[in-house]
Amino acid sequence: MRLAIVVVAAPLVMLFWFPWRWPVATLAAFMVVPLVCFLALRRGVSLVPSRSFTRPLLLLLLSTCLATIPIVDWRLGLPKVLGMVLGVFVFLVLGHILGSRRALAQGVLPWSVFTILFAVAGVMVMTPGGGKLPVLDVASERVTAVVALTPWRLPRNVVNPNELAGVLVLLFPVLLGQSVGAARAARSRDLARFPSLLQAVFAGAAGIVILAALALSQSRSGLAGGAASAVVLGAVLLVRLLRSHRAPLGVRAAVLLCYCLLLVMASWGISQLLIEWTGAMALRTERSFLETRFELWNRALYILQDFPITGIGLGQFPVATQSLYPVFTIPPSEPPAHPHNVFLAYSAELGIPGLAAMVWLFTAVFRGCAQALRDPDPLLSWTAIGVALGLFGFLTYGLADAIGPGARGGLFLWITLGFGAAVGLATRSDRSPTAT
Repeated sequence: MRLAIVVVAAPLVMLFWFPWRWPVATLAAFMVVPLVCFLALRRGVSLVPSRSFTRPLLLLLLSTCLATIPIVDWRLGLPKVLGMVLGVFVFLVLGHILGSRRALAQGVLPWSVFTILFAVAGVMVMTPGGGKLPVLDVASERVTAVVALTPWRLPRNVVNPNELAGVLVLLFPVLLGQSVGAARAARSRDLARFPSLLQAVFAGAAGIVILAALALSQSRSGLAGGAASAVVLGAVLLVRLLRSHRAPLGVRAAVLLCYCLLLVMASWGISQLLIEWTGAMALRTERSFLETRFELWNRALYILQDFPITGIGLGQFPVATQSLYPVFTIPPSEPPAHPHNVFLAYSAELGIPGLAAMVWLFTAVFRGCAQALRDPDPLLSWTAIGVALGLFGFLTYGLADAIGPGARGGLFLWITLGFGAAVGLATRSDRSPTAT
């Protein structure tokens, strides 16, 4: 059954991501989803990994249907509608496939390799984010020079660095959590020590690669979200280490010093960003960061006031700002794709029911991660910590930027939510004899 789900899901990802490439195939694939659901119900297979996700997912699908009513430009709306359907489908698939301790452990290596390849490819095709943080400009220029020497002629300026940063903020805490959990599992296991060490090395390497890609994106919102996740992850690791009686005093002191340095660096970086933003506002520079954000947030609130139930429609924010709610700090030739706030993005395009459904779903995933925190299996508990911190970093990033509902980058949000559903389901499976 799991193999059948993967075989069906793989082509759907490509077809729903690029619906205009093969329109007839996309339309045919869209009909596969209800067919798979019908066959699963006939065989007595539960579609939702846990009952706690049933109502928020139904509310989200209902709000997606309502959000198709005001769509006027289906060239923009259809990919977002398919993206929402694909996201829910991926969430359900991951919940079923990874909903056991053994499946989670087996998925660490392929997941790590995939994220490394994704981060490298994302840096190679993204639009350079130079000028925002001069400290990183030299590294960005060197990466650009290396990419130019590669035999692959990949297209440049395909991926927005801010959207890529939102994806990377989601991924690196999950990988670092899996690395720590696998390393601790290697210390407590005799027969499975080598596989656990291999998992720890690959997951840790993937987390470091993603952090480097996040820095190269120079996304200020992404760096703020990553810093918030790193600070909380360091605090959790520090508290667990200090409570452990096995760690020598010198190791505890060294980790405490490293965490203090991390805290100072994160505080300094965030303060520099705030100084830059407020300084740009005071100087009234053209298209300053906060001035543009404030205007977009204001337009999103107008949309929410006028369309509280259906929203403006999936993918219709650029159309709305050009016709009904003009924005004056951005040229008309560059319509904003979203209001640069994840909460306003969902409420503006899906209405209040869509925002409520996402908040409800996030709450259910956080609850499952909280249950997994107390599990004796270190890989499971640390994966739960990574998932929770990845979502926390994404929400922090989402205060000043967003990956809109149904966007291609939003698929990784659904993947992370699927990991959260899986760890909650695995917690209720047979207890593992390993201990933290």
